[in-house]
Amino acid sequence: MEKVALVTGAMGGLGRALTQYIVGRGWRVFAADCDTTALAELPSHHCIKPVFLDVTRTASVEAAFAEIKQQVAQLDAVINFAGILRVGALVEIDEATLRQVLEINLLGTYRVNKTFFPLLRQGRIVNISSETGWHTASPFNGPYAMSKYGIEAYSDALRRELSVYNIPVIKIQPGPFKPTWLPPPWMVSTTLHKPASCMGNNWNILASWSVRRIKRPPPRIIWLK
Repeated sequence: MEKVALVTGAMGGLGRALTQYIVGRGWRVFAADCDTTALAELPSHHCIKPVFLDVTRTASVEAAFAEIKQQVAQLDAVINFAGILRVGALVEIDEATLRQVLEINLLGTYRVNKTFFPLLRQGRIVNISSETGWHTASPFNGPYAMSKYGIEAYSDALRRELSVYNIPVIKIQPGPFKPTWLPPPWMVSTTLHKPASCMGNNWNILASWSVRRIKRPPPRIIWLK
């Protein structure tokens, strides 16, 4: 029987790679994203169905659920790739930016899993955490680290709760790699959120150190059978 997955953040780097990978292994994928342009430009494939989904809006998540429920009776996997990175000193970064990171990376995952749980009769949930979620948080990476530490705790609690239903909750912790949206190191202090004078010259030193850690290539994705 054909297996079916929902992938959020499916138009991003890892989300797109995962979608292509599992489709190549015979899965049918609902590729969900809030980037309407990327969804419209998605190459036609009988096993990939583009779905608009904004994980920050409950109404959008519920609309995507209704759309998918009309087409399938159940899902074999819900895979939460939707996420963003915002960089800045925690003593200066504005509250709206911090809320945006938490809304997408943490609460977005919660909304999707809560809404689509009724379709996961025998499926699994995959939450994308990060090396940052269990390792030392890098300077100026506080908002992202907070969201991924939250994913760790959320995933552990959810895994224990859903064990009575035999629904696995898997968390993936990718290490550093260079995504398509990251600017080159020389642009860090002008493109990303730059602290004001209180950080002084420490900004350039710590920012350069942080960026040097993400030059590894992305890992191969081989975990989903």
